[in-house]
Amino acid sequence: MMESLGTPGHPSALPTRQRVSVRALERLIASLRTTQDDRERLAQEALTRLEEPVGDHASRLLQLERFRETAARARRQTPYYHARSTRLGLDPAHVDSDTSLPILG
Repeated sequence: MMESLGTPGHPSALPTRQRVSVRALERLIASLRTTQDDRERLAQEALTRLEEPVGDHASRLLQLERFRETAARARRQTPYYHARSTRLGLDPAHVDSDTSLPILG
C-alpha cells in the first residue's frame, strides 16, 4: 500500500512528490531511533571517558570498536552493505586493525 505525504505545495509533501510506502517510512523511523539511541549511548560514553586520560592505543581500540559496531549494523540492516561485505569477505567481528580491511573500491 502506498501513501502520499501531503499534497503538492503542502509542507509535508516530499520535494520530489513521489509516493513513499508506509513500510519504508517505518524502516526509516526505526533507523532514526536506533541512531538516536546510539548517540545517547556515545554521549554517555564520552562523558565517562572525559574523566580518564586516553592514550593513542586506547584511542585506536575505541575507533576499531566503533567501526565494528557501525559495519555490523550496516551489514545487518542494509541489503546492499550485507551483499557487499559478504562479497569482500568482510566480517566486522574479525577486523582487528585498519590494515586487515579489504580495499572497498
